[in-house]
Amino acid sequence: MMKSILQKEGLIAVIYLKKNVLKIGFVFLLFAILAISSLLVFSQEEIKETFGLKIDESIKVDGFLDEPVWEKASEISDFIQFEPERGKPASLRTTVKILYDENFIYFVI
Repeated sequence: MMKSILQKEGLIAVIYLKKNVLKIGFVFLLFAILAISSLLVFSQEEIKETFGLKIDESIKVDGFLDEPVWEKASEISDFIQFEPERGKPASLRTTVKILYDENFIYFVI
C-alpha cells in the first residue's frame, strides 16, 4: 500500500516537473525570439526620407530646367546601389529634385 502511494506521488511529481520544464522552455524560447528579432530590427540601416517642394506656379515640361523654382528644390544625391555590390555607394552620381503642385509631381533625374 505504501509503495503504491509513493509510486503515485512520484508520478505526480514527475508530471509537475515535466510541466515546469515545458513552461521554462517556452519562456526561454520566447525571450530568445524577442532578442533575435530586436537585433535584426536595430541592425537595419537608417531609412532616409525626403520631401518635394510645393509650388504654385506652373512648370513647362520641356527637358530644360530654366524655371527659377528648380533652384529652390532640394537635391537628393546620396544613393546606394543594389547590384552588383548591395549597400555600397552608387558607382554613378545621380541627383534628383522633386516639385509638386495641385495636379502633378515633377521629378528631375
